[in-house]
Amino acid sequence: PSMHAALLRDKSADPATFAGFHMLVSGGEPLPDTIADAFRERFGAELLEGYGLTETSPVISINPPGENRRGTVGKLLPDVSVRIVSDDGSDAGVGGEGEIRVRGPGVMRGYHNRPRETASVLDADGWFATGDIGKLDADGYLSITGRLKDMMIVGGENVFPREIETVLDQHPSVEESAVVGIADKNRGEVPLAFIILKQDQQVDDNEIRGFARQHLASHKVPRQIRILDELPRGPTGKVAKRQLKDRLATEAAAPH
Repeated sequence: PSMHAALLRDKSADPATFAGFHMLVSGGEPLPDTIADAFRERFGAELLEGYGLTETSPVISINPPGENRRGTVGKLLPDVSVRIVSDDGSDAGVGGEGEIRVRGPGVMRGYHNRPRETASVLDADGWFATGDIGKLDADGYLSITGRLKDMMIVGGENVFPREIETVLDQHPSVEESAVVGIADKNRGEVPLAFIILKQDQQVDDNEIRGFARQHLASHKVPRQIRILDELPRGPTGKVAKRQLKDRLATEAAAPH
């Protein structure tokens, strides 16, 4: 999506640029509706969201052309199997939410010379624990709803940043958002949102939080909003949330 957004900023790109493509695939990070809609409106091209990991070589699922179901990462590739596993280790069933575990010919045999790390994610039956949270619908479409490592526990409730980011990105003044958890003495953790505003837009914290309250439970509304000129990114363009957390840690450690 970061690359698709860059193409949208390229004034020389037009529908003819993409006329010869059969599939335009998006992956690596969540695809915001704003980018998908803008791409279709400007270029007449549908972005097909997919999902995979380095450890799965990499693709697990993709939305087929002509059968795109927005908000999902599509159907499983041939010979790929997925289980949705609840907290208690049982199968979550159709529509149930849990960790995505995958098995198939593309799944790695293990991390080279790292048996302990391998054993932590790959069981004896070949099921790989992705660390991603998701669900499968009755038609076999997979949806990603969060990531275990990003999960916050707010007052005893599991909260996934992706849900909050999806809402914030729908605000007409917001270009992109990134949500992280920060320590709170009363609730354990609370969400903090970093946002980039669209060009020539201005908005205050209260308006953003008010918008979030219309779509989220109160404990999921960000307690703080930080407006940045840009978000830190890794080599693939994915937002580097670790750098955002490091920034907060540095601020907390600085003398007041």
